[in-house]
Amino acid sequence: MKFLLLIFFAAFSFFPAVSSEKNRPSGLLCELLSHPELSVITNPNPTFSWIVNSQLNNDFQTAYQIIVAASEKDLLEQENVLWNSGKVNSAKSSNIVYVGTPLPSNSAFYWKVRTWDKNNNPSEWIIPQRFNTGDFNKKRPWPGESKWVQVELENGDTIWTFENRHPISYHSVNATKKVQRNNVLFFDFEKSAFAVPEIQYTWEPADSEIQVDTIWVHLGEKAVGDSIDQKPGGGVLFRKYPFAIQPGIHSEVLQLPRFVTRYPHSQAMPEHMPEVIPFRYVEIFSENPDIKIENVTQHALFYQFDEEASFFTSSDERLNDIYDLCRYSVKANTFNGDYAASERERMMYEADCYIHQMSHYAVGREFAIARYSLENMIFHATWPTEWIFHTILMTYADYRHTGNTKIIEKYFPELKAKLMLELASENYLISTRTGKQSPEFLKSIHFNGKELRDIVDWPHGGMGLIETNGETDNYDFTDFNTVVNAFHYKALLAMAEMAEAIGKQTEANHLKERAAAVKQEIRYM
Repeated sequence: MKFLLLIFFAAFSFFPAVSSEKNRPSGLLCELLSHPELSVITNPNPTFSWIVNSQLNNDFQTAYQIIVAASEKDLLEQENVLWNSGKVNSAKSSNIVYVGTPLPSNSAFYWKVRTWDKNNNPSEWIIPQRFNTGDFNKKRPWPGESKWVQVELENGDTIWTFENRHPISYHSVNATKKVQRNNVLFFDFEKSAFAVPEIQYTWEPADSEIQVDTIWVHLGEKAVGDSIDQKPGGGVLFRKYPFAIQPGIHSEVLQLPRFVTRYPHSQAMPEHMPEVIPFRYVEIFSENPDIKIENVTQHALFYQFDEEASFFTSSDERLNDIYDLCRYSVKANTFNGDYAASERERMMYEADCYIHQMSHYAVGREFAIARYSLENMIFHATWPTEWIFHTILMTYADYRHTGNTKIIEKYFPELKAKLMLELASENYLISTRTGKQSPEFLKSIHFNGKELRDIVDWPHGGMGLIETNGETDNYDFTDFNTVVNAFHYKALLAMAEMAEAIGKQTEANHLKERAAAVKQEIRYM
């Protein structure tokens, strides 16, 4: 019998660790960002978090002190500080709200923290962390919107980044396999990624009058032997592009066609970044023997990802491979800074976001991207009935993993509308087929389409998207569907707990009673 050895570490303040640096805190987060110096924060009262460390058994934090200043020098010398919390007797190490001198927009600041252990011994100060403020007064079409901005780093370089999120950046990946077959070069990069290829070549034309030639570049996600499958089927990608060659030694990025948005909330790459598509394999076709392809590099586009945040191993190599694949999928599918992972649409869907969010939480402590994605979904609802409930589930997961009630307090009316109680009948069950989808109702859940439809992933024909494809396991669609109301029940319980968390006990009791009534009716469906 094989025994499973699981070693998993998701660094966060609820899991104390042993430090070799005199128990100083680590893992600083400012407004959920582990590297706030690479972003700008649009909250004038950002929150601070850290990991509590100790070399003593059964130790715990009894107090903390935070100092914020406009320069690292002022912070270290504790002069001209904007906020000095003083010693605060508290075990709290996350979601500490800034309450110092009002922070101006578009400025840089530094903060540090120290803690006291159970014996009232202070730790050393943590190395200061920089954070940047954005424009606090910018008008936004929807709350939580995050735009591209430029940030000047401490070394003087300027980068493009997001508001309230880490930036996305290209990472150079070398091929693990290279095969020559006649006039074709085949490259395998081991893993698929949303990426762009860079081609390094040399050409000395035999005929000096010929100054341009063309080769063909094939990109794909599925291989047959040492060749790309050109008809992979389904959503597996294959593309081919012409590539202009000039005399001399060159290293050039393939200019991929820009993604064209065809759906209501599709997201296009910004003009300052090369376009990407998902691929693992590259083939170079050239009939000119004078053209030498020296190398091809996959420039994979990733969001900030902590490779050291989680670890898993077992005696079963298949299980290890599954874990590695799932973990890498979380990383690869945040290429545009949110959970819009599909190449087909590049837009977010509530249920897809929820799955990605929970997977992301399992392998890292990156909460900012999930926070942005759920705020986006609150104001950009999609058409499947069951998906609407997932915005509530995303908010609940955010609360459970960060301990922060800010989103609940800010959006409670919008979240309550997502319960879709207006669609309920006398039996407490909801239905999209009983004529209750009024324009007012659709507006209340921030849905701009004609109507919601039950999905059970996927529905039978008539959605305007696909025809019957056998993925519903012969589910019998009726006016009142079990799947829809099961999600309704779960959402009611989540909303009840969140209502309690922000002191709305009467509301919470009502939601619990409603959930019990829905559960009773589901049992007799």
